[in-house]
Amino acid sequence: LFSSNLVIPDYQRTYCWEDKNVTDLWDNLLEMPHNSDYHLGSIILQRRTVNDCTLYNIIDGQQRLVTLTLIMRELGYTGQMPLLKQKFISKDARLHVANNKALIRILNQRNTDIAMLERLSHHLIFSVLILNDSNLDLAYTFFSNQNSKGVSLSDYDLLKAHHLRYLNIEDQAEHLAMRWNDLSLEYDNNGDSYLTHTLGVHLFRLRKWMRKHNVEEFQPRKVKEEFSAARIMSSIPAFGEKFYFYEKIQGGSHFFAYTSIFVDKYKEFIRTRQIQLLRNHLQWESHWKYADIIESLMFGYFIKFGHQYLSEALFCIAGIMAQHRYSTTRAIFYKIREFAKDSEIIMMIDQASSPTFFLAETIPYIRISGLEQEGDIKERFYRCLRRIFCELNDFSDKTIIEKRNNEYGE
Repeated sequence: LFSSNLVIPDYQRTYCWEDKNVTDLWDNLLEMPHNSDYHLGSIILQRRTVNDCTLYNIIDGQQRLVTLTLIMRELGYTGQMPLLKQKFISKDARLHVANNKALIRILNQRNTDIAMLERLSHHLIFSVLILNDSNLDLAYTFFSNQNSKGVSLSDYDLLKAHHLRYLNIEDQAEHLAMRWNDLSLEYDNNGDSYLTHTLGVHLFRLRKWMRKHNVEEFQPRKVKEEFSAARIMSSIPAFGEKFYFYEKIQGGSHFFAYTSIFVDKYKEFIRTRQIQLLRNHLQWESHWKYADIIESLMFGYFIKFGHQYLSEALFCIAGIMAQHRYSTTRAIFYKIREFAKDSEIIMMIDQASSPTFFLAETIPYIRISGLEQEGDIKERFYRCLRRIFCELNDFSDKTIIEKRNNEYGE
C-alpha cells in the first residue's frame, strides 16, 4: 500500500484524530500476533492518471493511514511513505499532526517491543478496494457512505461530498472544496461555528417556517436532507441566481455560493448592536430560548432589509415572541418554535417590499403588556427586554417610539 502514490483529495474531511484514537490504534498494534497477519480494516482508493503518473486518492481510510505513517516514521521505517509528501492546508489538521507526532514519540519511549517495526512491515494488512472509474461520482458515493474508524461523518462532510459530485470540472471541485474546508474552520468569539449557525440553525428554521413545517431540532441528518440538491425535471435545466434563503438548492457550485453568501451575511448580522444586546441581556434562565428564536427571525429580516430600521424590527419581533412568554408558565423550546412558525413573521418579512409594511403589520400583534407580570420569571424576562430597548436609542418611527416609551419608559 505504501509503495503506491497515495493522495488525500480535497473533498476529504481534515485530519482530526485525537489522543484517544491514536492510543487505541497503538494498543491494537501492540497486540498483533508475532507470526501471522493482522487485519486492520478496509481502505478505499480511486486510481487516477495525471501526466502519465498513477495516483491513488484515499476515499476511506485517511485517518488510519496518516496515523500509521507517523507511527512508522517514529519507529524508523526506511521504506516508502508517500503521505509524508502531502501538505495539509488546514491549520487544525496541522495541529493534530504535530500533537500526534509528539504523542507517538512518548508512546514509543515506553515501548519494550523491539520487534514491533518488523511485525508492522510484514504482517499488517488491509482489504483494499480500488475504483477504476475516472468519474468522481462513484468516489463521492463511497465517501458519503463510509466512516473512517472512530470518526463519524457530519452533515457538513456529507453535504460537501454531495455537492462536489455535481461539478464536472476538477479544478472547480478542488477550489470549492478548499473554500468549504476554510469556511468550516471559522468560529466566532464564543467558539461557535459560523457554518453551523448559518445553515444548521437559522436558515434551517427559516426555510421550515416558510413552508409552515415544524422544526425538529434533533432529527438525524436534518441539515444534510434540507440542503441537498432539490429534484429537477430531466429535460428542463435549473437557472436563476437570486439567492433567496428559502429557494430550492441546486447541486454543485450554486450551493457553495449560496452558503458563502449567507455565512458572510451572518457574520455581519451578529456584529450588529441589536444582536449583541439581545445575546447579552437574554442569556439567563430560560430567556435564551426566546433569544435564540428571535435571533433566527431577525436574521430573516436582516437578509431582506439589512440594517434598515433594525432596532424597530427587533422591537416588533421580540414583542410578538414576548406574547408567548407572558401567556405561558413554562418555556418549552419546541412550543416556542411552533409559536414562531404559527406567527408567520418570516412570511410577513418575505411579502413586505419595504420595512414599513412589515412593521405596520406586526405592531397589532403585540397585545399583552409585560407591565402586568409581577414577581416571577415573566417579570424578569420583561426587565431584560426593558434594558435592551432602553439602551437602543436609534428609533426613528414615532409610532414605535411612543409604544416603546409606554411599555418600557423613557
